[in-house]
Amino acid sequence: MKHALLAVVIGLASTAAFAHSETKTFTYSGDNDVRACAGAKSSAQQWASTQVGFPQYYPYAWKPTSVQYSNCSCAQTGSGSDCSVDATLSN
Repeated sequence: MKHALLAVVIGLASTAAFAHSETKTFTYSGDNDVRACAGAKSSAQQWASTQVGFPQYYPYAWKPTSVQYSNCSCAQTGSGSDCSVDATLSN
């Protein structure tokens, strides 16, 4: 009986829900803010589409269920703009 109870407790602990989030920054260079922002957002969306709904294993197992994007921020360069967008996965 003790072993069965222990197995149930371990099983519940391993599937217990916990809040977790992960943020990744995507930067894109373009000849103006509009194009550079579009490139950064596109890269972020492509990455998120391979992460949301799929189990992650590093640094530990979790499954992101949503993604939130930050506003685009840009810096002017000699040849245009460098823009970045943050994508935050959460469960």
